[in-house]
Amino acid sequence: MRARALIDLNALRHNAQVVRQLMPHSEVLAVVKADAYHHGAERVCRALIDVDYFGVATIAEAQALSMLDLVQPVVLMLGFFDREDLRCIYQHNFQVFVHQRHQIKLLRQYPPAKPLHVWLKINTGMNRFGFEPAQVIQSYADLCSIPNIVVHAQVSHFACADEAKHVMNRQQLACFDRVRIAKLMASWCNSAAIINQLVPQDGIVRPGMMLYGVNPGVTDCNVALKPVMTLQGRVMACHHLTPGMTVGYGGTWQAQQSTEVAIITLGYADAYPQYAQGASVLLQGRLAPVLGCTSMDSMIIDISAFDRVNVGEWVTLWGDGLPLEQVAQQAGRSVYDLLTSVSERVYQQHIDA
Repeated sequence: MRARALIDLNALRHNAQVVRQLMPHSEVLAVVKADAYHHGAERVCRALIDVDYFGVATIAEAQALSMLDLVQPVVLMLGFFDREDLRCIYQHNFQVFVHQRHQIKLLRQYPPAKPLHVWLKINTGMNRFGFEPAQVIQSYADLCSIPNIVVHAQVSHFACADEAKHVMNRQQLACFDRVRIAKLMASWCNSAAIINQLVPQDGIVRPGMMLYGVNPGVTDCNVALKPVMTLQGRVMACHHLTPGMTVGYGGTWQAQQSTEVAIITLGYADAYPQYAQGASVLLQGRLAPVLGCTSMDSMIIDISAFDRVNVGEWVTLWGDGLPLEQVAQQAGRSVYDLLTSVSERVYQQHIDA
């Protein structure tokens, strides 16, 4: 095995409990799209027995979860495109976001034979998905007029929740309140909004990144999250460099003195940034600098400070002992970008002890 992602399910459950502690009166929709941020959606969903819903982006993701016989409803957060999507939604009893007139027309044309729970999404300033505020009351009435449609919640999404005092947060909340349908549950909070406590203690929260133990960008975050994924590669070879020798494509790093290096079996095709010189990895419990450009299948680190490094040793790229947030900052990338870049070439090893 050349590369692995150790997935700590106990840490996952801890993070879910943190959500409960922060929002004790709210229901929880666990966001598990993109294979649970590449943590393995099947194992993640089976571990999160105390959440109330699972949220996915695509029909294919929802269908995969339908095979698990989950107790919790699966919510299709991007909605649907056409009649074929609706057939699948009806067949598997998925819940679904509705955010445009085209979807209401489809529901009216092909109404469900049994109750379908829909979440009415409103555009309060993100300008991505959702009905405009002026359309909300009519859209709600139209949905209620369709047989077997149950409007379950009223939904929106913060654009700047990572900045607690950002003016857009107040503007979006005020916009939502103006068109709030009192009988519906409100669903606002992503991970950053949960951490920053931007809404009252009720409704439905939608944690994603924080479930996996990663700070979604909140400044001065004091929430005790535990990293769920530890990404590792192995030492494949070791070399001695003399002054003047370079490493990697472009020769962007040059030895100024005698240097010992190790080649690690994980590259940018697996998840690690191509340009991360100045970042470090964790070897034998100590930091080792990354040298030069990361290759597609490998990377090079400086092991001059180590007494002995053996071929086959595991090296941590991020995770337990080396926060993903630190790696992302050093590489000039976002935590979202890195975590969702982990490829299928990386073996997932779930730990549940």
